[in-house]
Amino acid sequence: MPLLGIKKIVQRKILHFKNNTLKQHVVFLYIYKTMQSQEFKVTLIGHTKTGKTTFVSNLLYGDLHNLPPTLGVDVKPFGFKYGDCKYRIMFWDCAGDPRFLGLGQKYVVGSDIVLIFTDPNRDDNDVFLEWVPHDTPYEYVSRGTSTTDILTIIKNKFVAYV
Repeated sequence: MPLLGIKKIVQRKILHFKNNTLKQHVVFLYIYKTMQSQEFKVTLIGHTKTGKTTFVSNLLYGDLHNLPPTLGVDVKPFGFKYGDCKYRIMFWDCAGDPRFLGLGQKYVVGSDIVLIFTDPNRDDNDVFLEWVPHDTPYEYVSRGTSTTDILTIIKNKFVAYV
């Protein structure tokens, strides 16, 4: 909706205000609320070749194969609308190969949720649990889990926010 259309709606909603300063604040807050997205940070960690980059690529670009390994971290935004609200998930796709970990667990700080991608053929999947701060929710995701199932996990963690 163009800004002019929003301004007309706002003007109709605040006609009863006499104070122009108050009117301006209400207009600003209304426009800010309708234009801004609530943002969440979702960090993906786990061993190499467990599906972290594949999940993000499938979600954003469709089915992709033979993706190169992530170096350090790759941050990708995913925006969507739910009801009248706009949301943006910032996916932090962290490298799983020890050669490319970069800052490693520092990428997890400030996450709203951490998804730990696991490989059922490995015994050391819990090593990444040490990266997760004690007050940050996390969930294990097994290699091969569908994009839809992973989004359901994320949605269920954010039910309190949405």
